[in-house]
Amino acid sequence: MPEPDNNKREPSPISLSDGRYSLNEIVGRGGHAFVWLARDNKLNRDVLIKYPRQDGKDPKGEVEEFIREAKQLGQLLHPYIVHVFDVGESEPPYDNYSPFEKIPYMVMQFRNLGEMTPLDKKIESNDFLTLREASIYLSQIAEALDYAHLRGIAHRDIKPGNIIVDKQIYQNQEQLCATLTDWGLAAIPSQEITDTKVVGTPHYLAPELLATKTAGDARSDVYALAVTFIEAMYGQWIFKLAGHEYNYFDIARKHMKEAPRLSEVVSDPKLIPVFEKALAKNPDDRYQSAGEFAQAFREVLVL
Repeated sequence: MPEPDNNKREPSPISLSDGRYSLNEIVGRGGHAFVWLARDNKLNRDVLIKYPRQDGKDPKGEVEEFIREAKQLGQLLHPYIVHVFDVGESEPPYDNYSPFEKIPYMVMQFRNLGEMTPLDKKIESNDFLTLREASIYLSQIAEALDYAHLRGIAHRDIKPGNIIVDKQIYQNQEQLCATLTDWGLAAIPSQEITDTKVVGTPHYLAPELLATKTAGDARSDVYALAVTFIEAMYGQWIFKLAGHEYNYFDIARKHMKEAPRLSEVVSDPKLIPVFEKALAKNPDDRYQSAGEFAQAFREVLVL
């Protein structure tokens, strides 16, 4: 199935919401969705429009997950969580995109504040976070997670690709802002998972999500947050993989059985105890909230 033409600049011929929105260019490709920069012709502002990917083996499942994410995001209004302005259905954005005549779309906040970069792209380009950047971004994402957790929602897919960071200069001062995206796998922590398939990205999943059929809770997100920020700061995963150890079972075994190699990865020794607690195998031994983790991180830096 072809992908959108990234060089296409003219408005899409697809009329969204009776012509209210015009698609311009694709600005993001993820495992589950494509994101277009678009124009809200009614309010005269730029927005992002997100469609579920339809080129996998389960187009219906992708649509269901997409709708679930929209419902989750609709409950959350926080400065560090991407805002949803509108949802609707339209024809697919180009030919052969989907087997369905109509698919859902989501209209989201577009924050053109300067450098908007997912953390995974910064890692790929060896542009690792400084201690100051990590402290600010971690505090912001932790605040967003605490907000969601207090409302009974666990994210369950914290990873570098789902955190977008902005950097801008305002009145000769550098302003940093992080945004948490992709709530398609979010769940109520108390619920049981009836599907035997583990959801989330194995490299960042807490041991309890790999070993049990539960949705996880705030502490599961704390674990993933620690893995994510170690990688964003130091460019390495917390475990060492041999050349043959790249399948799901090898990765799961390391999360559940092995101690992370923090002394080899984390070059700031005073942060090692902070990360060790966040990465404890037993959720009861971790920080019990993302905010508690971020506070411990900040306190170590000022010692």
